[in-house]
Amino acid sequence: VLTFSDSRTEEDDESGRLLRQKLEEAGHKVTDYGVLKDDAAVISRKISELLDREELQVIITNGSTGVSHRDVAVEAVSPVLEKKLDGFGELFRYLSYQEIGSASVMSRTIAGMARGKVIICLPGSPAAVRLARPWPPFSPATATAASSSNARSFPATTSANPSSRTPTAPWTGWGCCPS
Repeated sequence: VLTFSDSRTEEDDESGRLLRQKLEEAGHKVTDYGVLKDDAAVISRKISELLDREELQVIITNGSTGVSHRDVAVEAVSPVLEKKLDGFGELFRYLSYQEIGSASVMSRTIAGMARGKVIICLPGSPAAVRLARPWPPFSPATATAASSSNARSFPATTSANPSSRTPTAPWTGWGCCPS
């Protein structure tokens, strides 16, 4: 769990604390936590360092997903994503719209896969963490989906039949795909 903020510290990072708490309550082991400044180079280096760690399966960040000049999480994380999970951000904004209205379009929440790991970038507010809480990324199935055997299970199409969607490994727990 990483928090990106120019104003928070580990002592007053309510969103990071809530995120760690909810993940641990869901049965996940949180092995790393830190607060980093909104600096694209620093964020990129830390994400790269975490991607090198074999035991990690999911990287969840909060903060720096807005539209100010200091909000750089999307710019720092997007280049490493091998597969973007666009539906994650779309669903987050839809659910957020139901709570806060049109201001939800200002969120650049993203998720994707890199080196067999799920990376999720959430907004930095405690409300955003609470909104994201019931989603599949916070269930034990996320670890399964992120494992090396299932990380390659994105449905593939063949050039001969672009409408065919055959997973190469079982999908479980995502709530959107065949199990």
